[in-house]
Amino acid sequence: AYNSTSGQKTVARNTTGSWLFTPSGSSGPFNLMNASASGNTIAGSPIGATAVIRAKPWGSNDGGNPANAAALNTQVISANASVLSQLDPADVRAKYFQLGTTWTIGGAAPNPSNQVGTNHLANATIETFMQGQTTSDAGSNCFSCHGTNKVVVSHVYSALKPLP
Repeated sequence: AYNSTSGQKTVARNTTGSWLFTPSGSSGPFNLMNASASGNTIAGSPIGATAVIRAKPWGSNDGGNPANAAALNTQVISANASVLSQLDPADVRAKYFQLGTTWTIGGAAPNPSNQVGTNHLANATIETFMQGQTTSDAGSNCFSCHGTNKVVVSHVYSALKPLP
């Protein structure tokens, strides 16, 4: 959900169509891990299809309060609209958008009580099974692996180029 000038808008999940990770028309269950790994051993079901969705596409967990998630989602959508409006349409960066962001209060090392922003982000390919199965599941976020306040948390930061 997000807020617009005419009120809160809810976008219904639509699994009908040609999706890469979900069978067309699937009603779930979603984001269930079919197998688990322990060292070099993979146990559970054989490798096969599973229904996958982005449970929190902007990174906001409603936590039982959809209005709070809508406000956070709206901030992300607004920030994207602002940045994209300032880019030359031919700029390759205009093909991308920010899904959300999370940080810690005062730049401290992350812990569950100091994370702010849309802090239920999950990369659709790497963190599929860490996001939970519904919009209110706690799931996990970037800090599960990048749990430091050091500058070495990014895999690409040093290669980024500033906007012209």
